[in-house]
Amino acid sequence: MRFNSESFSTDYEDEVFKVNLFSDDPLFNPAFLFLYFPNEQKFLYKSVGTMAMLSIVLIVSIIIIFALTLMLAYRQKKLNQIKNDFINNMTHELKTPISTISLASQMLQDKTIKLEAQNMDSITGIIKDECKKLGHQVEKVLHLAAFEKGKIKLKPRLVHAHELVNNVVANFDMQVKSRQGNIKLLFKAEKDEIYLDQLHVESILSNLVDNALKYCDKQPQICISTQLVDGHLMISVKDNGIGISKSNLSRIFDQFYRIPTGNLHNVKGFGIGLSYVKHIVTEHGGRVEVTSEQGKSTEFRLYFPITKNI
Repeated sequence: MRFNSESFSTDYEDEVFKVNLFSDDPLFNPAFLFLYFPNEQKFLYKSVGTMAMLSIVLIVSIIIIFALTLMLAYRQKKLNQIKNDFINNMTHELKTPISTISLASQMLQDKTIKLEAQNMDSITGIIKDECKKLGHQVEKVLHLAAFEKGKIKLKPRLVHAHELVNNVVANFDMQVKSRQGNIKLLFKAEKDEIYLDQLHVESILSNLVDNALKYCDKQPQICISTQLVDGHLMISVKDNGIGISKSNLSRIFDQFYRIPTGNLHNVKGFGIGLSYVKHIVTEHGGRVEVTSEQGKSTEFRLYFPITKNI
């Protein structure tokens, strides 16, 4: 006796599942159940496909999360290193003038040392110079802190750019002379009156002169010039230092980036100075250009727009 559905056919023998229903009972004649399962592969793919897709999405998500975790860990490690370098460099920058002032003060207090008027003036001059340097470093840290928080607000007023440059150069007079160097001034701008934030512009020029001295392995020769160029007052600071390689030139304005110093192992810095320079000039509506030849010189050109008829 045979029972089957209408669409069942024995022609699909390869696709029919066959099972003996009473294989363990000898009293019954063999009774077989035939099950025809068309498109078995398609059914399996369809039923498993959703789970497979979910599994793939889950695996990809885990890989992405793992990669992001590694990137964040690497970045955190780099930021910690930058923070430690910043603290070490800042400590060095502040400690050096303090040590010099302390030594000079001890010499003045030591009654066993007989000082002539000329020597006395020299020591007091050193103390005065180091106090200026210390004040400059503290001021730089305060400016950088304000720069970091985005709280720098310019207060432009009418100033004489040449007088401003002279003020900056005067602060480095003793430091340049101690290294038997020279700062040459070439004021080519016919009119130097311009609206600037004197405090911040003096600060960025001091930063450039300070870098010119730091990154020089011989007697420093620095040239500061001014010129009127296409409605801008251009202030150039050129040195004879170690220069900057092409690979580093494109990154010098990146925050916390410090240029490799080669054989100058004692050079310290915060790694924020040049980004601060660019920010201040840009806030004035100007631009910064730099050219450098490694081993010979570097020149920074700051362009400030003359926005008012003076």
